[in-house]
Amino acid sequence: MNFWTGGTQKDCQGQWTWCGVGGGIADDIKWEKGQPDNKGGQEDCVHMRFVLNSTGTIITDRNCTNKFIFACEVTIFAIF
Repeated sequence: MNFWTGGTQKDCQGQWTWCGVGGGIADDIKWEKGQPDNKGGQEDCVHMRFVLNSTGTIITDRNCTNKFIFACEVTIFAIF
């Protein structure tokens, strides 16, 4: 399962910034080994992948024109 996150380095190469309330990805989600690599100087957006094995959830940098769905942060309200 592949998703876009709110992470990008579009405005400042080498400095990743995050949109959203939390300002980033959970501490237990790590960059995949060898990432970010900005392959071809064209990978400015952060992609998150869920893998159903020992790899778990990882993030990589990808070209922003790739087609993935977005993982969105929402506030859940409980109504009693």
